[in-house]
Amino acid sequence: MESSVDDNIVTLKYGDDLKTAQFKKQLLSAQSSTFGNAFVETMVCIKEIRKGGSDAYVNKVNCDNLVYDLSCGN
Repeated sequence: MESSVDDNIVTLKYGDDLKTAQFKKQLLSAQSSTFGNAFVETMVCIKEIRKGGSDAYVNKVNCDNLVYDLSCGN
């Protein structure tokens, strides 16, 4: 999605081909929103991966030390 928005921006010569300042402002706003959302999605994925990894590590340590309590998950 980001690449298609970026390609459209380049095709429109960064808004220079648009006839009104309002359309140019909307175009640049769309680009900004698209990239802003992409960074948010990436950060959510990173956070989920870190949480999954830390949960797996804690479970391994608990199992290695024979302190894993199966009733915790219920």
